[in-house]
Amino acid sequence: YPKGPDKGVRPLYVNFHDDGSLEEEYGEEGLFHMPDLRGKTVRSVLRLTREIPLEIKVMGSGKAMRQKPLPGERIAQGTSAEVWFK
Repeated sequence: YPKGPDKGVRPLYVNFHDDGSLEEEYGEEGLFHMPDLRGKTVRSVLRLTREIPLEIKVMGSGKAMRQKPLPGERIAQGTSAEVWFK
């Protein structure tokens, strides 16, 4: 955790973009943006969500078609998410 201007500690968050790039962000403690997982394989979804971490329920196989929570929603570390693949 980097030191904030108030000499306190602020958490660092990582947001994943469709192009595979990462964006670091300082914000509210324990909150992240839900990554857009649509179009990704099961393996890449599991790899990305391990970084947050998220509890993932995988349904189907192939490429991600739908997810809950929706992309961009603020979520807490350890949130349960569902991803449907087809």
